[in-house]
Amino acid sequence: MNKDELIRCYQAGKRDFSGVDLNGVVISNVDLSAINLSHANLGGVNLHRVNLSYANLSHANFMGGAEFDQVNLSYANLSNVCFDHTLIKNSSLTGATLNCMSALQSSWNNCDLSGADLSNIDFEEVNLSGSNLSQASLTHACFSVSVKLNDVNLSKANLTGANLTGVCSFIKVNLSDATLTRTLYGPCINAVVDVDLTQKGAILIESGADLSGFDLSYYISHFPNNFRLSVIGGLSEVNFSHANLKGIDLSDEELISANFSYANLASANLNGADLTDAQLCHANLEEADLSYADLSYANLRDTNLRNANLTEVNFCNTIMPDGRVRNDNSD
Repeated sequence: MNKDELIRCYQAGKRDFSGVDLNGVVISNVDLSAINLSHANLGGVNLHRVNLSYANLSHANFMGGAEFDQVNLSYANLSNVCFDHTLIKNSSLTGATLNCMSALQSSWNNCDLSGADLSNIDFEEVNLSGSNLSQASLTHACFSVSVKLNDVNLSKANLTGANLTGVCSFIKVNLSDATLTRTLYGPCINAVVDVDLTQKGAILIESGADLSGFDLSYYISHFPNNFRLSVIGGLSEVNFSHANLKGIDLSDEELISANFSYANLASANLNGADLTDAQLCHANLEEADLSYADLSYANLRDTNLRNANLTEVNFCNTIMPDGRVRNDNSD
């Protein structure tokens, strides 16, 4: 279907265009409020001053460089939408439903997301600078890897169980009256806020943090994609002893001298992780992926390595589960 046919049918009274292929169309200055474009292919579309308020866009695919400028998406249903590589600017999404949305490498400049439902969204390498997220629901939202939140209004937002450890820029952010229960945040945020977020129920994740006995299964079970802790500066010397980290993704992380003694790391992804001098005694690493990890001088005494992937692991003066010292680098 082309643009002209869509507009002609809409103006004739048709509203259901679910599953339509509109790849690459350019639409401007048109009222398409309450239209049903669920499961539609909208990759590469260019929308300017289009009214899509109350539209159903659930499960639509916007991949391929889609661009929105001054688009009205207020109260639209955008649940389970793929907004990867999308540019959205100067647009209104007040009261919109965006739960379980994917937004890899997208940009949301100067957008109004006040009162929107952003629960369980996955923001990775995203720029939300200048946007209004006041009173938005961000429960269990994942801001993982290089997320910019400069000049963002988060007043009265609900960030319960959200993962903000991937935020890399956090300047002039309004967090007044925000709900931060079980919110994870990193040193980037901690360095600029003038209040102790831990007093509001948030949990600081950084090098040297004491997370002994911490149960991360709460977060892992609530995220639609793999849960990940990735903070600037790495997680060296963090105390994870007795913590439940089952299924966590710590691939390529710097975990030097971290304490994982008695921790549950079953099925964890530790591919390429630097575990030099880490304490892993009595830890459960059953079916964990340790391929290409550096275990130099690590302590694995009484560790469960059943069915673990040990491909190309660097064992250098490593204490193995049976107590012997393994040094693959010796002559």
